[in-house]
Amino acid sequence: MDLQSEAWQIWAPERMLRGFSPNEVRYSRGFLQVELEQLFPSLKAHWLPLFHALGGTIQFQLIEKGFEFPSGVRRQFVVEFDGEPALLALDSRAERSLAQAVVPDVQGSGAEVILNYLERRLLYSLTKSWSGEEPLVCYHTSVVAPETIEVVGVVHLQVLVDGVQCSIWFGLQGATVDRLDQIAKRGNPVSREGEQISQNRESIVSLELAELLVPTELIQDYLRPGTVIGLDLPVRADVIVRVNNVPWALGRLGVSRGRFGVQLIDFDPGEVEEASGSSKLRVQIGEISLSGKQLRETAYRGAILMTETPVSAEGRLLIGDESVGTAMVGEIAGQFALNVTDSTLREG
Repeated sequence: MDLQSEAWQIWAPERMLRGFSPNEVRYSRGFLQVELEQLFPSLKAHWLPLFHALGGTIQFQLIEKGFEFPSGVRRQFVVEFDGEPALLALDSRAERSLAQAVVPDVQGSGAEVILNYLERRLLYSLTKSWSGEEPLVCYHTSVVAPETIEVVGVVHLQVLVDGVQCSIWFGLQGATVDRLDQIAKRGNPVSREGEQISQNRESIVSLELAELLVPTELIQDYLRPGTVIGLDLPVRADVIVRVNNVPWALGRLGVSRGRFGVQLIDFDPGEVEEASGSSKLRVQIGEISLSGKQLRETAYRGAILMTETPVSAEGRLLIGDESVGTAMVGEIAGQFALNVTDSTLREG
């Protein structure tokens, strides 16, 4: 890259990075990790014989967890999970396909009666197939207006009814989401990555935006304040997550409440070996100190880890474990570039 022919622009992470919602941060290590298929292991068994007897088919395709309840869904009503109201909604394809799977071409009040029965059967089958340590009782109720439900977490069930893809959503309030969150944290087996973490040891978790191999004899030139360093790396949100300076995970950078956070997407990223006669210059943009227990709870794909670092374009420069300066992170022609602001190395 010809640094002289392009203009350096400061990086704007607060504008360019994804924002993590408070609920994503709070529940990413529990609710979003819970294995609902394991909590309701016999759910399919409550439905396959019925559709077989009707001469039709039903396939459970996927279960997703999230936080956005769909807007504009016509058929939604209040149900209850252990005394806490929740929402149940069906898209128009589910309405039509489920009713006509029982009575072909049924419409109007006839379809309404069938759907009401199937919705009650769904709640009954959730109660009967639940495998948690404490009982779960699901009711079909309408004593609370749907607009009064404060949805905290959403479960999306996608099924194939006689070849038609249908969506069913559950909008859950806080107590139900908290219960699933705690079940996940208590019941999920510790991941392979988590098993490598000491229970009691405090660890420093840092986010590495980039690294650059620099000829050792040129280090002082590179770190002279005012120097612009092209990284030959497209501007993106991917980072290396290090634990006590050792690469631990790959992550996707984001922001929440004015701080940097990272969503873990994979583990064991490996280490780039230093070439002979060169030093590895690393750019760190955030860190946090965590206990072994906290780090073990985070060791899942999709978990979000928040740092204590305010969002800014300033990066810390390191060689090995040693902090050697600071730089502003920017870009030139769509690639990351640094503008060195301070150096602890002295010439001579």
